[in-house]
Amino acid sequence: MPDLEAALRQFEAAESNLKKLEQLWEKIESLIGNGPAFGSPPEYDHACMAFRHILQSLPAIDGFRVDDHHHDFDEAGQMRLDALEVGEIDAQVSVESSLAEQGRILRAYRFKLQSKRRELVRDRMLTLIDEVDDMLRQLLPVAEGKEGNEYVSSLSEANWQYLQDAIGEIDTLLGSSDRPARWRDLKRHLSFGMVGICLIFTSSTGLPSRAALVQASMAKTILFLLVSQISEK
Repeated sequence: MPDLEAALRQFEAAESNLKKLEQLWEKIESLIGNGPAFGSPPEYDHACMAFRHILQSLPAIDGFRVDDHHHDFDEAGQMRLDALEVGEIDAQVSVESSLAEQGRILRAYRFKLQSKRRELVRDRMLTLIDEVDDMLRQLLPVAEGKEGNEYVSSLSEANWQYLQDAIGEIDTLLGSSDRPARWRDLKRHLSFGMVGICLIFTSSTGLPSRAALVQASMAKTILFLLVSQISEK
């Protein structure tokens, strides 16, 4: 899976740079204010320079690139002053729309970045979920009648390690998406080889009980919890 790992590293770098740009834009937008102003504050110039520097490292996504749509501070002030002198609401709306354009482009880029990442990881996620499901099915009979902190010996050490690796890879593929409830419990029970890995999807989480899970597909349960997380972002 080297190609996927390399692609995910690129997505993580793009996500990191995009977050920095969004934070800088929030600062720039607050410095522009809501009315005509002149005399650029040093913080405005510094934020714009930092924004443009990071922007060079942001890759295009399917041909879509974030361009520089900043306005000089005094230029923004003059645009607002001119719109006020015209005295028409359309002129003011047009100016404010132009000044907010950079933010809209950043939001569009984030949407495309998340969509592209979902597209990239979906197939691999489904494969991993099927594999985890097969192993959890083997553990379900063992889990019946036992406490969550009891240990399981029915799987070989190699299988436990594979299960840990598969869950770890799913965790990586989720990226910055929210984890399902009790995700930490799942990883903790898994790390110690405890029965609790089979018990966390119980009625206390708002999901079917253990008895229902024996009949239902565990893959579908995990699919609902995990893939839905990245599908809704």
